[in-house]
Amino acid sequence: TMSAYTGAWKYIVGVQDATTQYLYVNGSLITSSAATITASSTLYICSGLAAGAKWNATRMGSFQIYNRALSTTEITQNYNVLKTRFGL
Repeated sequence: TMSAYTGAWKYIVGVQDATTQYLYVNGSLITSSAATITASSTLYICSGLAAGAKWNATRMGSFQIYNRALSTTEITQNYNVLKTRFGL
């Protein structure tokens, strides 16, 4: 659960490629799951929403959306560039 990341800065990246979703934390792959998004899919991005549809205090230091799936190498490079800014 994401509650394990409370109280400290984390670099969290979600990636969707043609067949799989990936979750990275601080440049490391945490989990992956088979999933397909079609051109007709409706996507929502929510941040700061806790269990029970209650908003919590979320702070973001950086937020980026790409029009393609990033590679593990690109995620690691981005993490290494940003980590000192946030004391990671």
